[in-house]
Amino acid sequence: MRPMSQIGRCPHLISLEFSKAFDTVWHSVLVSRLSILETLDPIYNFIISFLKDRSHVTRYARQTSAIAYINASVVQGSGLIPASFV
Repeated sequence: MRPMSQIGRCPHLISLEFSKAFDTVWHSVLVSRLSILETLDPIYNFIISFLKDRSHVTRYARQTSAIAYINASVVQGSGLIPASFV
């Protein structure tokens, strides 16, 4: 039998979903903040190269959209996301 102090109590779970939280990180802001940190040059240069000149095109039913240049967000699923936003 449970003690009286535990009757009616239940565990609480809070779940937060941040998958869209990083879609509005501007590349210029990220780069300027990274430049302040003591980051090794090869790593810093890799991140700059990764973010520079990114674009997206969609092709569907033999039609291709105009080029959309990406100056915010980071490719989801890349290893760059967790390290960039800590």
